[in-house]
Amino acid sequence: MRFAYLVALAFACAALVSACARPASGLAEGATLPSRPVAPRAAPRAPRAVVRTAEPGLAGYWRGALIRGNALQEISIAISEENAAPRLLVEVPDWNVVALPKESRYRDRRLVFEIGGGEIRLDVDVEAGVMRGEMGPLGKPALRDDQGKLLVVVELVRRPDPGHPPIVRRDVELTSADGTAIAATLALPAGPGPFPGLVIVQGRSYGPRSGFLGHASRAARRGIAAIVFDGRGTGGSGGVRGQHTLQNRLDDARAALAALRGVPEVDADRVGLFGHSAGGWVVPVVAQQDGQVAFVVMSAGPAVDLAVQQAQVVRELLKRSGRDFSQADLQEAYEYQETLARLGMAGAPWSEIEAHVASAKDKAWADIADAPASYDDNGSVGYYRRVPHNSDRALASLTVPVLALYGADDWVVPAPYNVPVLEAALRTAGNTDFEVVVFPRADHGLEVPGSSGEDGQPFAWDHHPPGLFDTLFGFILRVTTR
Repeated sequence: MRFAYLVALAFACAALVSACARPASGLAEGATLPSRPVAPRAAPRAPRAVVRTAEPGLAGYWRGALIRGNALQEISIAISEENAAPRLLVEVPDWNVVALPKESRYRDRRLVFEIGGGEIRLDVDVEAGVMRGEMGPLGKPALRDDQGKLLVVVELVRRPDPGHPPIVRRDVELTSADGTAIAATLALPAGPGPFPGLVIVQGRSYGPRSGFLGHASRAARRGIAAIVFDGRGTGGSGGVRGQHTLQNRLDDARAALAALRGVPEVDADRVGLFGHSAGGWVVPVVAQQDGQVAFVVMSAGPAVDLAVQQAQVVRELLKRSGRDFSQADLQEAYEYQETLARLGMAGAPWSEIEAHVASAKDKAWADIADAPASYDDNGSVGYYRRVPHNSDRALASLTVPVLALYGADDWVVPAPYNVPVLEAALRTAGNTDFEVVVFPRADHGLEVPGSSGEDGQPFAWDHHPPGLFDTLFGFILRVTTR
């Protein structure tokens, strides 16, 4: 056996030597391999011997905080040019201010710009790379505490630019079904696309788009095109504020959906809807009727109809009033408010509504529940009649991916009552791709409230709950990635 092994080994070695002696495959006997090209030698680097003094300027990236007591609110400013009126890109993430263009004034090393209804005034030390100043009312002296100290101090230092992905904003005008002009802003990632898209629909106040422009800008940074629009009678939109109907809300959202699908950089098959608060009633209905919406996001959106939601609000207000209401009081007030809302939604005669209101005037909870004096009450029956929200049937047939975001401390749309209803509706629809997330301590605006500092507690700024935007945009990218 050992002899046979040695013979086999000898043959194998001979074959290996023979193979190595043969020319490479594809070359004739005696041919030579082509020589490897030699890179040209780089020209010698020119010597440079310089002694100079740095000349820093205003342009660049500055990062710091608004400081009140021991509470910090992050702020950053990107300045692209240095002149008497430099343009800024301002960010205060927890105010949902993201890459917001701002005009400013710069004179004698003092930079001044408006933000949040107030004004920031900064003394700039360009050599040290530091800005220090104050925030106060527009055109008025800064506010001070009882000891004469500035209430809000602002400090920023120059930092390397973090290199956020660039975004492009375009102001556009939409036309709703009744001919009303709707002003909107597109926020797009830089580049040719095609990108997934997000239509942002506001809540009951239906105000200026500025409240959700930060959402659109954040989306664009994540590679998602977004559109947000002014409510009727606000910003640049036509119509009269507070007079829109449910049909107007649906039509305005459809106009924004059509506009975003028509943007060349957007993939029309990957466009979805985001609705906050009352917008959470609008987007399931639009999605159901459209049939081609890629996904739905409900942000503090009710899973019950308007009448039940309003009854839930009254019940929560009684619980939070600090007064000693019994369970019977809570139930009675709930039933009163639900009936009132249903009368308004049905457009019942005023005499019927008036009698219902009169029946509660002597109740212990009467000052907390609605008591409208006429159909002109836009915060009560006037609203119920104009905008009788009900998305029950839409939710029960919604099969596209759904993300629902709730605040655990939201008394307007309480999670304990809405989450089970939403889950049951989606399961009825046969929906197998939905996610419901409840954020601890977050309120109806999906913010964690701070403290005013007037209740014996240290001052604290409001802030978004951890993981909110990662959850939102992570969901969208997951369900739209091909």
